[in-house]
Amino acid sequence: MKLVRLALSDYPFVDLSVIGFLIFFLIFCGMLFWIFRKGSKKFYNDMSNLPLED
Repeated sequence: MKLVRLALSDYPFVDLSVIGFLIFFLIFCGMLFWIFRKGSKKFYNDMSNLPLED
């Protein structure tokens, strides 16, 4: 933890790091919500069986 604190102490754009992290976190949560939404299980089961069909 000391190394991270030392490395970030001279970084002048802390606001950009926070904004970038928030954007990443929101996109990640949105993807989780999209994947596990109601009714998506049938779609993913159909897609997973496509390579097995002739």
